[in-house]
Amino acid sequence: MHGLTETHSRRRASTIVAALGLVFIATGCSSESGSASPTTVFVTRSAALGDVSTGSSAASVSPSAGSTAPSTSSGSAAAGPLPTIDRGFDAALIASTRREGEDLVLVIDRLTVAGLDDATLAANGTTAIPDSGDRFGNQRVALYEVGVAPDAVFVLTSCTRGPSGVEQTSTPLTSEEFASSTPRDAPVLLRYAAGLVSRAEVNPRC
Repeated sequence: MHGLTETHSRRRASTIVAALGLVFIATGCSSESGSASPTTVFVTRSAALGDVSTGSSAASVSPSAGSTAPSTSSGSAAAGPLPTIDRGFDAALIASTRREGEDLVLVIDRLTVAGLDDATLAANGTTAIPDSGDRFGNQRVALYEVGVAPDAVFVLTSCTRGPSGVEQTSTPLTSEEFASSTPRDAPVLLRYAAGLVSRAEVNPRC
């Protein structure tokens, strides 16, 4: 009888130990599984920055919807240039031209004239005389838009040097001829009336 009791006790103890072992193993697996949960990282790539992984350069950025280049069409809906009220005359290069409805708009690069300060040029203007290339200087400050009066006068003044001296010729132009044929490096003398260009004359160079 004593032997049977001892054997029963040993079996019961083994069962309890085995049960505790299973509980420990299950708890340990659960804890390890929780601590090793992977972290997910989301990477968003911007098209404007290029590919960082390959080291490629940044992509070009398109102009925003609110920015527009100067229009060359006759049906432009952009606001016209403000009247030029701070001066009566100008000397300039014609950087570009465009149409605002039926009206011509000049984009000018303002010039200086040797022997004249800008205030005097703006108030009194200057005459078209033959220039060998050193009469005008570029302010290189900004480009300005100036409107043109519908009845503005356009003149191409040219010159030639011959045995008898310098011969100067003035030829009237239409606004279309002036806009299409005036060289971008040719100084133009402008006169304003009521804030608009009333006369534009290409200064002769020879």
